[in-house]
Amino acid sequence: MEKIRLFSKNISYESLFVIFVLGGYVVASGLAIPLGVENSRLFAVPYRVIIFLMSLYFIFLGLKAKRFFNLSTISTILFWLFYLAKDYHSLTQDYYNPEIRTSLDESYVRIIVIALVPSLAMMNLNVKKINLIVAGKLLFLIYALMLFLNIVYGVFHIHGGKLWHIFSIYYISYGHLGTSLVLMSAYFLAFTSPVNKYVYFLGLFLGLFIIIEGFARSPFLALVVVALYYLTVLKKKRYFYYFISALLLIGMYIYVSEKYGFNRLIFVERTYKWIFEGDTSLRTPLLEKGWNLFLNNPVLGGRVLFEDGMYPHNIFIELLMATGIIGLILYMLKFLPLLKSWAYFFHKEKDTGQILFFALFLQYFILVCTSYSLYSTPEFLHLSGIIIALSLYFNYEKTKSNDRGGNPPGDHTPVARTHGAG
Repeated sequence: MEKIRLFSKNISYESLFVIFVLGGYVVASGLAIPLGVENSRLFAVPYRVIIFLMSLYFIFLGLKAKRFFNLSTISTILFWLFYLAKDYHSLTQDYYNPEIRTSLDESYVRIIVIALVPSLAMMNLNVKKINLIVAGKLLFLIYALMLFLNIVYGVFHIHGGKLWHIFSIYYISYGHLGTSLVLMSAYFLAFTSPVNKYVYFLGLFLGLFIIIEGFARSPFLALVVVALYYLTVLKKKRYFYYFISALLLIGMYIYVSEKYGFNRLIFVERTYKWIFEGDTSLRTPLLEKGWNLFLNNPVLGGRVLFEDGMYPHNIFIELLMATGIIGLILYMLKFLPLLKSWAYFFHKEKDTGQILFFALFLQYFILVCTSYSLYSTPEFLHLSGIIIALSLYFNYEKTKSNDRGGNPPGDHTPVARTHGAG
């Protein structure tokens, strides 16, 4: 049986897998604190194990359908095997502070269970069976519900004037949950014709509140970048003018409120220091240290992390530092199909949900350029897999269409379009 019925819709197991991978951790990370469980890994570890086992199943299906052997898959396997070897060499040969050794020893499991296997499963999914619109709507419901419950919990648990959260995640990741909700809400409002628009407006405002309340800066930066992407796809000049005007007003408010001392928001204070004072939260020394380590070992790279377990906070610098030019090339090879199919992600008329998932991918690309280590942002790795799977399919359909006499690739869309549903 390939499909089950959910909310009167046929939804494939491939769609459910995408939803579970991208939305499951939002639920798993929001259980421990409300339930009074001290160790959040009680929920996180079983979730990751389930994802790992499901991934093995979908990898098997990819092998069976002969989708598995492509450049993206092979380069991904080669890169992570290379990184595992570098990781082992670095942890056994380089000095690390004794207090972080135990956590570093878990890196092998994290690389295989969280990074490698789910990524391979994602990029080898049969995208013809994935309804991206329905998957996006269910993800919206998951994010909206969990973030709403988070606010309700916070209202009843205020300490020191701050809302406590239900999520056992870092504040930057918390802010990106809000950005994801804003992006999903904006997508359904701008690119579809929803029956219940007010639901998405509520999601929009809830997500914006989470970004501000979370006070991290990369969620706001990601929102600005993806908003520009949306506007580029929509091709409506007046929206650009509205957006630029809104950014200028926000910038003026941040400057005036902080400069003249009537600001009470941590988000505004940190954004002011970032924009007007060049504060990077000590990231510049980390970037410089990573770059210098790369220069000492440009071909194969040097140590995988700094002595204290920190990292450059930029995916490109970390790739060069830890794996050199060889590793950077191996890692980036998987994105070659995207270079060939990029136009599909900018074509509103042919959109079947890929614009939404590219927006989410782009958001987490901004995150890995500003924070976290190479394998500690599974959202980016998993969304990369989906975008690569879609790119491979679009390229295949284009080639097949040309072989049939030049029919437009849009005649062979991979997923059902159900924009009218609310």
